[in-house]
Amino acid sequence: GSYHGINDEVIIRGSKKGDTFPAAPGINKDAVSNMIVLEYGEDSSFQTLSELIAKGDVAAVIVEPVQSRRSDFHPKEFLKKVRELTLANDVCLIFDEVITGFRIALGGAQEFFGIRADLCTYGKIVGGGMPIGVVSGKAKFMDALDGGHWQYGDDSVPTVGVTYFAGTFVRHPLALAAAKGALEVLKEIGNEGLNELNRKADKFVQDINSFCLQVNSPLRFANFGALMKPKWEQEFKYTDIFFAHLRMNGIHCYDGFPWFINLAHTDAQLMEVSRKIKSSVAKMQEVGLMQGGSIYQSKEVMHSDLPPRSGLTLGRDEQGFPKWFDENSVEVKL
Repeated sequence: GSYHGINDEVIIRGSKKGDTFPAAPGINKDAVSNMIVLEYGEDSSFQTLSELIAKGDVAAVIVEPVQSRRSDFHPKEFLKKVRELTLANDVCLIFDEVITGFRIALGGAQEFFGIRADLCTYGKIVGGGMPIGVVSGKAKFMDALDGGHWQYGDDSVPTVGVTYFAGTFVRHPLALAAAKGALEVLKEIGNEGLNELNRKADKFVQDINSFCLQVNSPLRFANFGALMKPKWEQEFKYTDIFFAHLRMNGIHCYDGFPWFINLAHTDAQLMEVSRKIKSSVAKMQEVGLMQGGSIYQSKEVMHSDLPPRSGLTLGRDEQGFPKWFDENSVEVKL
């Protein structure tokens, strides 16, 4: 359920027997032969991991603490046990925080779960929209990239043997300038600003989920702060049509991929997105492409996107109560 980039070693599928296979044509099976894929958060996976570590066969354990495709799954106790196990056996624990880092909190998922990893990867937010990747962690591991503490101009020399590390865009000036700007914004708003952003995202998700629940729609949004993912609680074969309808109405979104709310989104914009999502749900229910709709279309519940018959608009009477009005602004008695 996790995605760890495009290195051959991690483009991989696992079987129930623990065997691993390349996930795409052109990848040599030997490239994934030293990797084992386990189900995230499962007790059986922890037991298997314990047995492998006891044999001395494990160099590192990498996890995406909150998976982008399963943002409502937060196995804190599982992660704590893995951290204790790896610490006790001197095994490197790697957190993939490319998406969660600097999003749920300034300290990312590590801060959220109260767990310190040995190595962490970051991206996305750090680049402020520019392509960037960051590897950070304990000196024990990071020293292999730069030789430990030393500097030019004196007699100091690298104290640790280094491995090969390079890339076309490593330390690219434009990406680094963007990173500096993004980190300055994060420093300015602090965790309070991120918490407010996450509350805004929670409200957005709750509003849509409440609507979908009332109209019996199978659509639900799962989220981890500002990270969210539309999901279907039941089998639904018209997902392409639903997302195409959203795009036709000005909401560009990608089915199957996570969504994000960021600092640039205004309350008015989020309300507009929410309204159009509800409208698309209502329209598909109206033409019979999505189940549900009958409860919310009853007289008991009123919503502007779901009038009891065409041509009516939702407004308020002189006392402020919601009422239906026709095209001549005359109240309609139902």
